[in-house]
Parts: sequence; structure tokens; C-alpha cells
Amino acid sequence: MSLRTESSHARAPNRRVSSTLLCAACCILPVNSLAQARPTPSTRAARPARRTANGVTVRARPENLSATRMSFRGPEVANVPGTFGDAGRVVASQPGVARTPFAAGYFAVRGTSFENTGLMIEGFPVPILYHYAAGPSVVPTRLVSSLDFYPGGYPTQFGRYSGGLVSLELAAPDVDRRTVDAEVSIFGVGVGVTVPFGQRGERRGGVSLNVRRSYYDLLLPLVFPSVTLNFGDAQAVVDFRVGERTRAELIVLGSTDVYDRSDQRRAGGASTLNRDGLQVHFYRVIAKLEHKYSSGFALTFAAMVGADDVRFASADTGRPDTDVHYGGATVGQRLTMRFPLGRALSVSAGIDSLATLFRASVSFPELLGVSVVPAPQANRYATRATADVDQIDVTPWVDLALRSGPVDASLGARVSYLHSGGKSYLLADPRFIARIALDDRTTLIASTGIFHQPAPFFALVPLLGNGALGPQAAWQSSVGVEARLDQGYDLRSTVFVSQLSGLPRPTNQLVEDSPGQVRRVLLTDDGEGFASGVELYVRRRLMQGIFGWISATWSRAERWIPGGAPYPFALDQGFVFNAAASWEINSRWRLGARFSLSTGTPTNLVRGASLDADANSFRPDYLAEGDRLPVFHQLDLRVDYRFRALGADMNFYVDVLNSYFARGTEGWNFQYDFRARQPLQGLPLLPVVGLKATWR
Repeated sequence: MSLRTESSHARAPNRRVSSTLLCAACCILPVNSLAQARPTPSTRAARPARRTANGVTVRARPENLSATRMSFRGPEVANVPGTFGDAGRVVASQPGVARTPFAAGYFAVRGTSFENTGLMIEGFPVPILYHYAAGPSVVPTRLVSSLDFYPGGYPTQFGRYSGGLVSLELAAPDVDRRTVDAEVSIFGVGVGVTVPFGQRGERRGGVSLNVRRSYYDLLLPLVFPSVTLNFGDAQAVVDFRVGERTRAELIVLGSTDVYDRSDQRRAGGASTLNRDGLQVHFYRVIAKLEHKYSSGFALTFAAMVGADDVRFASADTGRPDTDVHYGGATVGQRLTMRFPLGRALSVSAGIDSLATLFRASVSFPELLGVSVVPAPQANRYATRATADVDQIDVTPWVDLALRSGPVDASLGARVSYLHSGGKSYLLADPRFIARIALDDRTTLIASTGIFHQPAPFFALVPLLGNGALGPQAAWQSSVGVEARLDQGYDLRSTVFVSQLSGLPRPTNQLVEDSPGQVRRVLLTDDGEGFASGVELYVRRRLMQGIFGWISATWSRAERWIPGGAPYPFALDQGFVFNAAASWEINSRWRLGARFSLSTGTPTNLVRGASLDADANSFRPDYLAEGDRLPVFHQLDLRVDYRFRALGADMNFYVDVLNSYFARGTEGWNFQYDFRARQPLQGLPLLPVVGLKATWR
């Protein structure tokens, strides 16, 4: 790690960055501040298969045993109300998932923070899975083969996250026909083309190309002249089969999001400029090779090369600018081997490695030194720092699956060599899962395991975090029961417990590097936490044109520092309820609705304020017991109308988010002296109108 710092006169940061932008920035620059789904199939049911659902080719692959997995495919993804037909947003209404402010598309799962939930495409991490402003996921649903959500106890083949995991797999191009897809909505326009190659009857593969672009930047200036917002993404999937047992795949994808707000103010002949912005760009190239031997042995190798670029900027006349920019290369590989050892035992093993080589450049108001009295006026100086931060993780893993009578058990372990922040760690993650069939319809599931996660990259940047932060750890355990009921209903109930350690937390410690040389440490990794809860999930499988689910979670999440008393975690929500249903009335019409309700997250209770004459501002006085935001509730509605025109299958839809315009409170805006407050409102009523067309 290298570091360069300098001080200079600079223009100014904006201390009034919008709450929506701050929410997104905190997700992308994470620090774990102490501030249609179906039940998991047993390993017997995991068979290689190939089928087409809703025009998308789906591959079902054998997979290691998991404690809880919810998989989304086909029509159950495309017609869920409030998701705009987007596969990934279904995760938000699953049990164990806390509600995310402003529908930002990040998931706090089972008492953990946003950055503790992994977002993965084809087994490799990506910085975001959704575009800004409640936008769609970075991969359109038509290219999604499957999306698996693990709220905890995910398979041994995955790692590096101490919470849940969202794993998205792309669909192989349809080799039976040529298709053209187009979609237009208020978000933007997208076009996709799938072309098979090879002689008819001897198709060897195909190519899928897709590109999307928003037109927010054309429409928003008509209403909000000071706001610039746009997103775009593109994907290419090439699938090639070499005989019956070997297939190769090349995936290229990219995503870009840009938000910028400039506010020009004039008063008394003077003009001031306030500005803030957030940009996220990432690209991935993934190559995969799969081969299956006649003996049952299967080999999969995947390699990834990517680039990330993230920038957060804030400016306000009279104060130094704040500018945070980081990016670089991400390189990874996954080697997976699966082979049976008789009828009762099978083994999966592999090597999973990931290297992140980033450079960070930051500019922010100059930090005060030790025993320095704040200046009575705004600080005119800025501190600038440039740092190279590397993280390298190499992990061999093995998983043994035992099948004996009614018992399916999995015993696995990951052993990781992690180099992070200039230090090296050797981490062991043992995991155990057992599924016991009580009868033909009921299964008991129990799991326990250790899950390590490297320190957030941005927290390692010197002068802004702490380069010596170590990895986080979670000991996750759960016990549950699954039952297949009559009339197409499934039920699952789970009790979970998680013990967290090594959590980064803000501090203001003074460290003496050498006699007479003292520096401040802004972050330390001695935070601890605990989460527990009960989840209930009832689902109706797609039958007679009707599907839906009800999910409810009762939970408690706490944090504390060594020697301190526990207090509620900043994202703790005691009760979260979701109900969704969709009804296909006939071949043309489909109606759907989704209702969400959750208790509020903890917030500070302000009893007054005192004037800080040196800083010329008021400082709030908080009560020890704290407060919570009001209960949140929302109803989403969706109508689909299918018809045929212009030689294409058409689907016109209206998806209304927050249909009765509930005034959800995401926080408080205080008066300058903290004597009064107003609620910070969430998303308003948002109707999304769109048209999809497919030519075959």
C-alpha cells in the first residue's frame, strides 16, 4: 500500500448532500457502521436439466446443499407487482430481508448491513445489481436463467460475505429459433437479439446481444432543471457446445449510472453553487467451460476480468470540495469439481480466488489535528490523499454430501488465504447442513457455520478509514421446517441466530506511532453484534394461473463495543411483512398486487440543541432511549395485457409503486436549531408504463 498526502487551498464541499444520494453512497462505499420462490430442494432433486420458461432457456444445475434457498424463474419473475417485471427485485419481499429506504436495491438480511449481502453474477461479485432511482437490475430479465437468494447458510462453494447472498445466472441463448426482443418504459428503451448458429437440427450454440439506455436525462430537466440522471447497460452471451458433454460460454457485460445535481442560488447580488453527484461504472468479461464425464464426474472452470469505477463528489461555495474516486481491476477464477463416490456419498471441491487492485483518490475538508480548537469560520483547506489498496483471496474448499435413508447432510469447509490492508490472514469456514425427511411432505432443516468477509475496501483507505482493519466474521445457525401442502401450497418456518464479530465502527482514538508522533484512527474493527429471529413463508405455486406468497419476519439485531451495553442496530426492523399475488384471468389479462409493511428503524431522539460558537452552528442533544421511525406500509399494483401485433407477441403493462401514495418516512429533516422537524418522505406514487415485444 502506498500513500501520498498534501494540503492545499481548495473550493468547497457540500454538507447538505441529499438523503437519497447519501443512502446510495453509503451502499456503494460501505462501512458496517454500528450507527416466486420455492423451498430448497434436497440434493436428490438437483438434476441437470434443460427447459424453456417464458421464452428464456433455463439450465438447472446440481448444487451443493444449502440451508435455505429461494429460486426465481419464468413467469413468476416477470409478473410480480412492484418489481417492474425485474427478476432481482423479487428478493426485497422475501423473509429475512429488511426494507431498504427509497427502494435502493440493496439488501440487509437477518440483522446484517448492506455490504454483508453478496451480489454475484455467474459466481463473481459486482458492486451494484440495480440502477439508480428504483431502476431495473443491471441484467434484463430476459437474460436471466435463475436468481437464487440465500438469506443464510449458503453453499460452501460461495464465500466472502458474512450475511446473505444473491446469485444470478445468465441464460444460454435459445438454439431453436431466432428472436428479437424490445421494451419501452418510463425508465428507458432496450433491444435484444438472439441468433443460433450451426445447421438446423445440429445447433451448436447461439449468441444473445442486449443493450438498454434510459432517457431520464431527456425528461428530468423539463421538471428538475438542476438534476442529471441516466443509466445504461449492455450484455453479450455466447454459448457453444462441443459434443454432448462439453460446453463453453463467454459473457461480456457492462453497466453505467450517473447522478448529478447542481443548485444555483442567488441572494443579495451574490451567487452560490451547490453540487453533488454519484457515478458507478463496472464491466465484466467471464469465460466458462463445463465438461461432464460418463462416470458422473463434472468439471467447471470460470475466469473473470473486470473493471470498476466509482466517484462521489460534493461541493458548496465557501467550503472545501469533497471528492471520492476509486477504481481499478478485479480478477477472479472458480474451479469446481463434482464426483460421486457411490450412491450414498458425493464430493464437491474447488478453488475460488479473487483479486481486487484498486486506487483511491480522496479530497475532503482538512482533518483537525490533536488539541486544535475549531476555526470560527469555514475551513478553507482540503486534505488530499491517494492510496493503492489491494485485496487478494485464494480459497480451496471441499463439501461432502451424505445421503442415508431420510437424511441428506453436507459437511464442508473453506480455508482462505487473505491478503488485505498490507496484512495476511488464514481463515477457516467450517459449515454443516442437515435435511431430515420426516415424511413424504415434511422436512426438518438444521445448519451452522462460520462466514468470513474481508474489510470493506473503502474502509482501508488511510486518512479516511484504517488500513489495518481485519476481516469480519459471522457464526450463523438456523433450524427450520418445510412442508408441501395441498392445493399447491408450500410452507417454511425458520428460526435463525447470528453472532457477529470484527465489525468496523467509527472511533476517534489517538495512536502514538513513535515518541511525539500521534495520529487519529477513524475506524476500528472491535465491534460485535447479535441477531435472531423467526421467519414464516407460505407460497402458492403457479397453478391455474395463480401464484403468490406471504412472508413475515420477527427479528432483533443489536450492536455493542467491548465493555459496552447492547443497543439496536441502525437497520433493525422488528417486524417485516410482505404479501404478493398474481392472477392470470385469461390468455390476455393478468392482475397482481403486493402489500408491504414494516416497523421503523432506530433513530436518535432529540430533546434540544446548544450553540457551538466556534463552529457557528447548533449541536443536538440526544436522549439515551432513542426513537424509531413510523411504521411503513405500501401497496403496489400491476396490470398486464397481452396481444399480438406487427408479427410480435406484445405485453403492455402498468406497474404502480405505492398506489395509494403512502407518506413513508425515511428520516427527519431538522430546523437549524433542532426545535422542529419534518419527515423525509420516501418514494411517491410511481406509475411505470411499458411495452414488451418479442419477434420469433
